[in-house]
Amino acid sequence: MNRWGHRYISLLLVFALLLSALLLFVGCAKSKTIEAGQALTPYDLTGDENAAFGADFDPDCINHAGKYTFSVVSGDKTTKIKLTVKDTVAPAMQTKQVYWAVGTELPDPKYFVASTTEVDDYTGEYVGELPNFTSYTDYPVKVQYTDASGNKSPVYDVILTPCKDEVPPTIEAQNIECRVGDGIVWRNFVTLSDNCAGEVRLTVDSSHVNTNQEGSYTVYYTATDASGNASQAQATVLVVTMNVTDEMLYAEIDKVIARIITPDMDKAAQCRAVYDYVQGGIAYVNTSTKGDWKYAAYMSLFSTGTGDCYSYFAASKAFFERLGIENLDIQRLPGYTDNTHFWSLVNIGTKESPVWYHYDSTRLTAAFNVSGCLLTDAQVDAYDAWRAGDYFRIYDKSKYPATDTRIITEIPELTPYLK
Repeated sequence: MNRWGHRYISLLLVFALLLSALLLFVGCAKSKTIEAGQALTPYDLTGDENAAFGADFDPDCINHAGKYTFSVVSGDKTTKIKLTVKDTVAPAMQTKQVYWAVGTELPDPKYFVASTTEVDDYTGEYVGELPNFTSYTDYPVKVQYTDASGNKSPVYDVILTPCKDEVPPTIEAQNIECRVGDGIVWRNFVTLSDNCAGEVRLTVDSSHVNTNQEGSYTVYYTATDASGNASQAQATVLVVTMNVTDEMLYAEIDKVIARIITPDMDKAAQCRAVYDYVQGGIAYVNTSTKGDWKYAAYMSLFSTGTGDCYSYFAASKAFFERLGIENLDIQRLPGYTDNTHFWSLVNIGTKESPVWYHYDSTRLTAAFNVSGCLLTDAQVDAYDAWRAGDYFRIYDKSKYPATDTRIITEIPELTPYLK
């Protein structure tokens, strides 16, 4: 055989290898189509309870129409996923009256939105001819919203009220306690509000704060609205050197256990006693230092008396550890909302015959304030459905044992949503 024959055979072999690799890739790929905002877990994609999303997965992709490729990994097996996110549902809005400071730009129609079911990006526009705003009174106007896929909402009738804005914005500033070396996101400790639509600019003077040295400092805030009205506020920043040891934490926990736990209590009763104490003893604020649950538990229970969901989770965990109640940490899957959430699974059975239930002592928003103590998987799903898809307790079920199916905490509000 001459050299051209050898080259021809070599080319065929290379082609065959490439074709095999392509067929192998295609054979390992799976396609999935979901509606924007629909929950998605590795188990949904592969049916493998041990699967996890690969590093190339962007959790936020489920909220935006488009085509995405990423991997799901289980042990040595990697599955390529071709995900199509479609958005076929028009935006639905709850609207509100808007006050507009005369002399500033007309408010973006988004200001009329009090709440929405739309998870993707959207824009708003005024519909029809706008009235002549000649007096400080209520004017009916029409607005409509279009999402990133072109779906249009109904036309909403709303009220726009021009006003002479001489009222400065309101600043609610929280005192801050942090450890030496901690970074502080100042905006997280401030709530801004204004009587009129428009951006409220926040400036922070933290020049007097040294987070690298223990001490008490003052931070100064200034808020300025679209009309130029300004207000000031200040807050105390307490920088402490504190390493919460087991001895420090459990010495205090043991004192509480002696008051709230009796010898006749089984594990379920102990959980309920802890739930009542933690929820009643911590006032909710929207921030906490995360990453060290013992520190968070000590600060929220025995120092500041405040905290967010991580604080409630950590405080409860401190009791479980001391009482010998097996517990697992759960964190909301990222990408579904702008923030996260923490809660626990607790085993009220034995190591040999576990009986798992969800446990969440966080003080819930008033509209959905029901017990989070000892709930089944079905009740957790029903709770999320009741909250209209805000993914409050969405998590990767493949990483956790299933709960017992017996409902031991009756919650009538969830009954219509149970499957």
